[in-house]
Amino acid sequence: MLDTYQLGQQAKQSENQRYICRGTILPDSIAIDGDQLSANAKLYESRQVIRVYYTFTCLKDKQQWQSNTDVLQFSASGHYKRMMPATNFNQFDMRRYYEAKHITHQLTVQSWSNLKQKSVHSLLDTYRNHIHKWHAIGIKKAEMLPQPLNEYAESVIFGAAPKSFYVNNPGVQKLGLIHLFSISGFHINYLLKMVMGMFRRLFIPKEISAVIAGMILCIYFVFSGETAVLMRAVIVC
Repeated sequence: MLDTYQLGQQAKQSENQRYICRGTILPDSIAIDGDQLSANAKLYESRQVIRVYYTFTCLKDKQQWQSNTDVLQFSASGHYKRMMPATNFNQFDMRRYYEAKHITHQLTVQSWSNLKQKSVHSLLDTYRNHIHKWHAIGIKKAEMLPQPLNEYAESVIFGAAPKSFYVNNPGVQKLGLIHLFSISGFHINYLLKMVMGMFRRLFIPKEISAVIAGMILCIYFVFSGETAVLMRAVIVC
């Protein structure tokens, strides 16, 4: 009830034609399609997550974003507004989709006034930033694999299905195979058995192995993008 109330209050924020904000962008949330960039950003003042959109002005600008694997802190100005709802029957409802992720507003960036690697001041931030950095690097390495192995690796291991995946595999989308695979936690169970088997051969006590394996599962949960479908699989394993 509290969560729903807070989301409703967040959705009531006024829209601004000219909005200046400061926040951080995680490298594994950045998506580039043609000359369009989209990413999730966490604002410093309100601590809320918004969706950021930006149109590249030159090829060099695009290449810099494509090669980035660091957590960025930024100051930007642009048009701040609510997510648009579906306007046609059976159209994808972007507002409902992002509200499920606690995102109610978007910022169309017109200019960046400050964009640099984020400096961290706590051990927890360092831990999270490094995992998100490794996640972004892993996604970029998976993109270099031959097709369709690259799409399966991004979807199952890194939790970041590319748009081309469902276009090239319509049967997978229709049957919901990846969703079923993720919900069942087959890959999580496989990872856990592999780790426990390795510890057993190293003669590490079962109690210590269980603690270490639990820590590895928590790290993998963050590493795979903290997707909701993995929460059940991690808890069950």
